Amino acid sequence: QRRVHGGAARRHFSTSSSRAAAAPGLCGVPGLFGVKDFKYLLDELLTFCREELRGLQPVPEVGTLAKLDEISDRICTLADTCQLLAVVHPDTKLRQAAEQVCIKVEGCVAEINSSPELIRALQAVRNSQSWEQFSEEEKRMTTTLLDDCMKNGLHLPDSARARFKSLTEEIHTLHYSYLGNIESCSNSYAQIPCSKAVYQRLPQAVRSSFPLRGGALNVDHDPTVSQYILRWTSDEDLRHAVWTSFEASCSQNIQVVDQLASVRKQIATLAGFPSYAHYRLKSMMAATPETVFKLLDNTAENLHDKIRAEVALLQARKATESTASSPVLAAWDLPRYMEELRLEKFGNTITRPYFSIANCVNGLRLLASTLFEVALQPVEARPGEVWHPHVRKYCVSDANGPRGYIYTDLFTRPNKPQSAATHYNVRCSRRAGIAEPQLPVCALVCSFEGDPGQDDNGLSHDEVTVLLHEFGHALNTVLSTTAYSHLSGTRGCTDFAEIPSMLIERLAYEHRFLSLFAHHQTTGEPIPEAVVRDLKEVKHMFSGIDTMNNLSLSYFDQLIHGPDSRPSTELIAEARARYIGKYVADEKSAPHTRFPYLFNYGATYYSYTWCERASGILWDAMFRQDCLNLDSGRRLANELLRYGNARTPFSALRACLGRDFEWR
Repeated sequence: QRRVHGGAARRHFSTSSSRAAAAPGLCGVPGLFGVKDFKYLLDELLTFCREELRGLQPVPEVGTLAKLDEISDRICTLADTCQLLAVVHPDTKLRQAAEQVCIKVEGCVAEINSSPELIRALQAVRNSQSWEQFSEEEKRMTTTLLDDCMKNGLHLPDSARARFKSLTEEIHTLHYSYLGNIESCSNSYAQIPCSKAVYQRLPQAVRSSFPLRGGALNVDHDPTVSQYILRWTSDEDLRHAVWTSFEASCSQNIQVVDQLASVRKQIATLAGFPSYAHYRLKSMMAATPETVFKLLDNTAENLHDKIRAEVALLQARKATESTASSPVLAAWDLPRYMEELRLEKFGNTITRPYFSIANCVNGLRLLASTLFEVALQPVEARPGEVWHPHVRKYCVSDANGPRGYIYTDLFTRPNKPQSAATHYNVRCSRRAGIAEPQLPVCALVCSFEGDPGQDDNGLSHDEVTVLLHEFGHALNTVLSTTAYSHLSGTRGCTDFAEIPSMLIERLAYEHRFLSLFAHHQTTGEPIPEAVVRDLKEVKHMFSGIDTMNNLSLSYFDQLIHGPDSRPSTELIAEARARYIGKYVADEKSAPHTRFPYLFNYGATYYSYTWCERASGILWDAMFRQDCLNLDSGRRLANELLRYGNARTPFSALRACLGRDFEWR
């Protein structure tokens, strides 16, 4: 039973296997040292799962849960380790082999999800006469697995179950097509007409990168390139042309999105739900699409006055260089004027000298010890354990000993994606059915620029914020003490899993915290309070407009996965008009053609808005008066982090707040 934030504890794949006592290899996985080992480990996993399922009896005993968790545990450990290695390992052949294992494990999951033995065993546990004596976590494990079975169609007749499996496989195919189209589009370019007069007004840096040939600029459809030109081009017609070209560049994904919506509607119908959004949200905090729509509209209403002020500021700036008597602010104007005004007001805010990598790691140590009473100490990795010499391994421990381990892979290098930072589970907390607790392990992966061998590399403040966010996920993993790996750490509902990381991220704007470690690499002086105040203002300067973009995508995510059968182009237009079009001119926008979250977060993209507001409620109640309050840190660790998904999110939040959780 895999989850979006999956990851699981690992034991040896087979106690009778010759590899049971194999030396720990990559990521601590026994016997995993090279490409040839993947096939053996995968075959061993498949054999184990099939044997366990065949021997699974419908007995009303809680021990059944430990057996099922071991299956989940082993599947997720291999899959999540391979998911990590497929991204970060320097060897191309090993990355490709790891990616193939991920695909094949999905097939293993599909096979398990079509096993009638699974649901019969769980129903027997649920109908046990001893049910009321089960612990809260045991009940949670049972109901969670049963819900997963129902959502995977395991209760359906054979023909319907086969159809369900076929539709699920079709989604995987569509996902690969969608991502492939994005990659192809990013490598394509368009010839954008540009006069010599307009070209001469472009900044030298732009002219150097994009020479004028035959009265046109060859502009890549890579989003970074398009945003770069939009930021630094004063000519509105050129901005409009670049915007329109980019928005239309991946139009082949419109058909993919429409097909995805059709397939997911069929899945929801088979499972007995009115829409795929209802199907996905049943196990989320939000529970229904109606709750999500209320959240989005309420957030937009609260931001209305702020957005109008932001738009007025941007419109006034546009008027200074526009020839029109009443220039209209458009979507393609936003990158230029937002960047221009930010630089104008905060261009002299220099932070990198304060945030050397050594300082930042020290900041993570201080955070862990001050709020959660755990130590973060570097330890030596075993031979063959890490995938690159620049990877570091840290032990998280308290007075009773180790709690878990974190790998850090922070810097860019050839063949490593220049993507956003990511937290990967490798192994999660597990205690049920085993003699010794298994300690969680995770990896924190970033792509910061700089020399990994130099501790004085300076991070930007944005990078520090990202580092804290991902460290929040890592703490959620290593401080979890659940009996079942299936419920451990971040393996909960999507609209709950981001709350701890967003809470920790807020420390990036607290001078009291930053001053403890952000010391100038030359003078040794702590970062000035005025600089931190500027950083807060930069964050909030156009936060209303930034939020509206997220709201429009969240709204579209609900529409495309709802009962509405209109084409995706109409639905994205409605979403943009609802949240953006009322403030700025917007036409031919097609962000849904480059929106991979549709696949990974189908019907749950609202979770970022949900968790941002929820983390704000926790922050105000627990940390606003004292961002390093030990009692609040203990309460967060003991009432929320340690439980993962072993208690309901609302129970965890109630325990932290001392009252019921309600939206402000």
